[in-house]
Amino acid sequence: MTTPITGEVWGDEVERSRAYILEQAERPFAELRPGFEEAYARFTGQLSEVTDGQATFKPGRGDGEEDYSIAEVTRHIIQIFPLMSARVRALARGEEAPPTQGPGSLGGHEGVPLSQLKGFLSEARSELLAGVASIEGQERLETTMAHRLFGDLNCRGWLAMTILHVEDHARQIGKVKAHQAYPQA
Repeated sequence: MTTPITGEVWGDEVERSRAYILEQAERPFAELRPGFEEAYARFTGQLSEVTDGQATFKPGRGDGEEDYSIAEVTRHIIQIFPLMSARVRALARGEEAPPTQGPGSLGGHEGVPLSQLKGFLSEARSELLAGVASIEGQERLETTMAHRLFGDLNCRGWLAMTILHVEDHARQIGKVKAHQAYPQA
């Protein structure tokens, strides 16, 4: 995806994003998976050649998601993949989805070097894709769960939202790397 439809900051463009997510939710997982893989590749591409010193650089002084370091963004994505896998599987089975987490949660792995975070990220990606594969073709689309910005989404909608989320964080890492104070090594 070349055009950010969620706005410059996640959630700036709610209606356009919701329309896109609902449109994507009509597509089978087999058609959504390549979009996920492309977003994941853009995200991991942003991590290539980033040193541990660069990974811990914070572009601002705030505590909000917009001021995350590259390591914090990576930890955030590591945390959301298993949550999204559980949510997609539960909704696809017609079950109540697991509870939500607060926006911007970082999960564990504080202080872990980026090289190790990349390994955890790969494992989390595999878990998400295995979760989708476990219910693919059997999903119940009438079961939904509300997203705080985008409203009720079915299992496919949650995967489509996850794709946008990963895209936004890949762009965020690009912004951190372009920051005037970003370390050279």
